[in-house]
Amino acid sequence: MKSKAAARKSEIEQESIVPDGAPDWITNELLVETLETWQPYYGGSLTVEDALEILVGVTKLFEFIHET
Repeated sequence: MKSKAAARKSEIEQESIVPDGAPDWITNELLVETLETWQPYYGGSLTVEDALEILVGVTKLFEFIHET
């Protein structure tokens, strides 16, 4: 029997989950990996939009650090 998380991961990987307007470098795999990495640190369930926000935020942080 699959766990709830494993079933969700399988479902996500089978369909395109990249939101419209997301940067070109965002892929299904990157979003799934982000959800898997960050979910243990959040009380509620993270969404694909949450993962996108995390990725864009971290990218902006590194761009800022690189500029200084």
